[in-house]
Parts: sequence; C-alpha cells; structure tokens
Amino acid sequence: MIHIRSLLDALMHPLSIPLRIKRRASRLDLMDLLVQMAGVSLGQSHAFFDELKASSFQNELEGDIAQIGISGVQFNPNWFTKKDWHAALYCIIRATMPSAIVETGVASGISSAFILRALHDNRKGKLYSIDLPPIPDENGNVPGDMNWTLPDGVEPGCAIPPQLRYRWELITSSSEIALPPLLQRLGQIDIFLHDSDHSYQHMTWEYETAWPHIRAGGLLLSDDIGLNSAMIDFCKHHRHQYNEFERKMGVVLKDG
Repeated sequence: MIHIRSLLDALMHPLSIPLRIKRRASRLDLMDLLVQMAGVSLGQSHAFFDELKASSFQNELEGDIAQIGISGVQFNPNWFTKKDWHAALYCIIRATMPSAIVETGVASGISSAFILRALHDNRKGKLYSIDLPPIPDENGNVPGDMNWTLPDGVEPGCAIPPQLRYRWELITSSSEIALPPLLQRLGQIDIFLHDSDHSYQHMTWEYETAWPHIRAGGLLLSDDIGLNSAMIDFCKHHRHQYNEFERKMGVVLKDG
C-alpha cells in the first residue's frame, strides 16, 4: 500500500534520493532469499514455489476476488511468479514454519491471503493483522493522505478466501494504538511485516517497536522499502545486513 504522504516524505528526507542510486544492499532473487534468509536448500526452495504454482490457490483466489466484485481489486497472475513478493511471502512462510506472524496494513488482503495459504499448508501458525480502513470525510478527504479506500461496508481482508480465515485474527485499529499491546500479549513472534503508513517516521517506529519481540532467527519484512531510507537506516543502527527482494520488499534476519 502506498500513501501520498510517503511520496512527499521520500523527496524531503535527505537520504532518500541518494539512496536510490547508492543503496548498499544484498539484492536477492527468490531462491537466494529462501536459501540465505530461511536456511533451506536450493532444491527445497524450488519445491515450495512449484507447490504454490501447482496448488488450487490461484483458482480459489481468482474466484474469490471475482465474487466480491470490488472496483480496484483485480486478480493478477503475476502474483504467482518468482519475481513477485506475494509468492515470496508464501515461500518464506513455508520454509520458516512460523507460529506467530504480525502484519500492519491489510487493505483488500491479497498479501494476507498468501500468508494464510502458507500457514494452512504448514498446518500450524497464526496471522495477526492490524488495519484501520481509511474512511473519507464529507469532503472526500482521506485521513493520513492515503491514496486508497475500501467501499462502505467492506472490511479489510475482503479478498481472503473464507476457508483460510481460521488462522487469522484481525484487529481494526491503528498500529500506534494496537501494535504495542498485541506484541506484549504475544511476547515473541517469528515474522513481522510492515505494510501500513510508509512515511519514514512511521516505518521506523514500527520496526523499532516490533524488533525486540522478533525471536532470534526470525524475520523483519517491509513492503515498499524504496520510498525512503527507513529500513536501511534501521539496519545500520542495529548493525544488521540489509537485503532487498526485487527492489520491493526489505528483509532483515535477526541473527542474534
């Protein structure tokens, strides 16, 4: 999800523009991502992706999206390719077998659906999602300068197939309010995924808030990392390797 404020933030933050040219990152393709970040073999990495391609999930998701009929939510077959972050999410979760995943930002729930499909195939784990749907005021203004809305009466995660929701808990609130108590309740998590407000300040706050609760060997994931330098600055501060998948998703392994 991309916010208008995030684009302005990317231009205003002094490191943002040089970062696009001089970003020092380990750029990983899907197989490298699974081998280096999840610790599985190359053969097993290919097997997880082949499993996704051969499964019924593509037809299920396409049918569910068609059934809800929401403008702006359309099925994209590119989600099931090795260069898309949705497929990467599925494979990461299959490879790491997490028990607890926390994500911020749901919208229609496409990425959540891939996570939940992986948990279903793992036969373990739960996804805890925090999302506050942006509702325009009487003048059509959307809080937080967000550039998307859900139609009236449509809940976050509307595109998630019903048969996958049994491993999902949705908290309808802002992450500023809901994230600290959720992490306190869970104690330790395996994966944290940021996909909410992409301003530098908010991304940094979510990373720092979630980091102490991610177990050793767990993962910090972040969407739209190219909008500003929040993730690379976070990695510098904590002296962790900064990794990118397809210049879209940031990946940090908590190795200690």
